[in-house]
Amino acid sequence: MTASEIVVSEATLEQLRHVSTATLTTQLFKRGLRNVFLQGVAPLVKPAPGAPNVVGPAFTLRNIPAREDLDHVGVFQDPDHPQRKAVETAPAGSVLVQDCRGERSVASVGSILALRLAKRGVAGMVSDGPVRDSGTIAALGLPIWCAGARRAAQSRETSCGRYERADRVRRRGGVSGRHRRRGRGRRGDRAA
Repeated sequence: MTASEIVVSEATLEQLRHVSTATLTTQLFKRGLRNVFLQGVAPLVKPAPGAPNVVGPAFTLRNIPAREDLDHVGVFQDPDHPQRKAVETAPAGSVLVQDCRGERSVASVGSILALRLAKRGVAGMVSDGPVRDSGTIAALGLPIWCAGARRAAQSRETSCGRYERADRVRRRGGVSGRHRRRGRGRRGDRAA
């Protein structure tokens, strides 16, 4: 059985909503999985005490280095742009996991796309890059773990950013993961 064929019951997901990150990562460690904790990300908004964990299938997106001959602000108007497609195809209840290669000079999402994720019923988002429009996003109630806030949309190094679906093994915050694996976060913690 491959990772994409793993089906987790709603009963199991409900149990995971009430397990601490420390317990979960310890159990994974005991089973030989030692690199399952995303580094360098924190909740955009601290969850309320007693709030359930965010649990769902990971829907992955990878930010790749920009090419200035291909990447310009107009690419985001294309409905087939990988970032827009990811926002429109991430299933309700899933967690969008975005690999920004640890770049702090990019913005992984802004308020418009975060609002769309929330309206579509995505359970949350995890990114090893910062977000922009953090105040507006915080008010949406969409749980987001990220590498902080960024005011600018683009940078010299990554231009407007290039994205692709990450259906194969990818590195996120120093952790390898596959599309459709489970991701979760709780009170500032995060695990893949």
